Amino acid sequence: MTVRVKGDREGALYLISPQLVFRDAKGAASAFRFIATFDRGAEKPSQVTLLPIDEVTWTGTVADAQVPLWKRRLAAESLGSVVSATVTATLTSLADPASGQPRPLREAALQALATRSEGASLATTIAMNRKEPWQIRRAAAVALGRSKDPAAAATLEKLLDDSENRVRASAILGL
Repeated sequence: MTVRVKGDREGALYLISPQLVFRDAKGAASAFRFIATFDRGAEKPSQVTLLPIDEVTWTGTVADAQVPLWKRRLAAESLGSVVSATVTATLTSLADPASGQPRPLREAALQALATRSEGASLATTIAMNRKEPWQIRRAAAVALGRSKDPAAAATLEKLLDDSENRVRASAILGL
């Protein structure tokens, strides 16, 4: 495969493999993803990383501010499939407005919380806060649309009056 990252791109390009599962001779399984990083103007990856997919690795990754944002976002998105009290608490703290986390990481945490009851409550609060950036309100609307919470419909209906078209569109799709 040949990849050419245009020189006018703002940053690098990341290719992320689907989840890969390896089994040892005894049948024990481990899940991983390959991530290839291509710098601006590059045709070959500058870095290829094999990341294990497990709760401990991902929760440590999202919490570490020294880890590149793209990797923290991937970790937050991947934690959406892990059901545990620790993961829910980690994602909730990342999505919280008071966390001071970067917008893309907060968006990913909201998406990962979409199917949890705790996520619907936080997404409702965030979606209705007009001081939040529209991207965060949109992510909250998407999370509410994916949630199974019956109360989410009322919030989505209120979001139909949002000043931002993309938030309104996400509310419509969520209904």
